[in-house]
Amino acid sequence: TGEPKLTAAFGARFERALAGGSRLTFQAIHSYRGENRENSESAAQGSTSVTTAFDTGGSQNRTDMRLNWHSADDRYEVGIYANNVFDERYVIGSNILTAATLGTPFVAVTEPRFWGLDLKARF
Repeated sequence: TGEPKLTAAFGARFERALAGGSRLTFQAIHSYRGENRENSESAAQGSTSVTTAFDTGGSQNRTDMRLNWHSADDRYEVGIYANNVFDERYVIGSNILTAATLGTPFVAVTEPRFWGLDLKARF
């Protein structure tokens, strides 16, 4: 219950040689998750919309990217990456356990955009 009708992911990687033997690599990955299938069980579990205050179970998109520099001898590597590049946020589940008694349903939300830098040295 609450599973998507369709999921798909695809990616691409590009590599370019630089002067001196070093190289750059760039990769992008995109994933798609279609709308959830709904039935009485999925509504009871909170995996689909149970209130009009927020939407769960809708389609989702996410794109991650990475750019790496590799030294000529592959001993050193510097990378910068960003996950959820377009900062798409989705409610991925709700819990209605306390809604009836306290009026406080709560939800789980996907991670926001985040980025980082990594440095690698091989010995």
